[in-house]
Amino acid sequence: MRKLINRRPSAGLIVGCLALAVALGGTAAALPGSNNVDGNDLEKNVVKSKHIKNKQVKPGDLNAKARSPRAYAHVTGDNTVTPSLSRGIKNSMVTVETNVYCFNDLGFSPKHVQATVDSDNTTNVIIQATLEDQAECAGTEDASVRMIIADTSSAVIATNFFVAFD
Repeated sequence: MRKLINRRPSAGLIVGCLALAVALGGTAAALPGSNNVDGNDLEKNVVKSKHIKNKQVKPGDLNAKARSPRAYAHVTGDNTVTPSLSRGIKNSMVTVETNVYCFNDLGFSPKHVQATVDSDNTTNVIIQATLEDQAECAGTEDASVRMIIADTSSAVIATNFFVAFD
């Protein structure tokens, strides 16, 4: 029994224990802090959406550009895009054909479109925005907006509106 107590550990045992300690504590030492990953800890485009659990990314986690629509515009009743209230939409992309505003050549295929009537304008106006092809638009448009007066169901064109695309 005395022989075991006075015996020194072998080099293999020391290396083995050291490897075990590094293996158990290595990942904890990779990042400073606890459960905290900063932007400079990862290479760009390494984390994909499949790596993130649902509802884990909150709007505050995203920058302003990621939270805003891909393109949006304020369109006046005379078919003019207001540059200071628009991004990614120019006058040349908007045409009016048979009471429908047609949006062409957006440069991307929108997945969603939303339109609202400008609050400074007529009340009782119903606005419909769609990504479906409208017969009134020449060719194949990316999206279209139609407005009608609720009381009469007649089309209206001279109304300002906002439109946004994702």
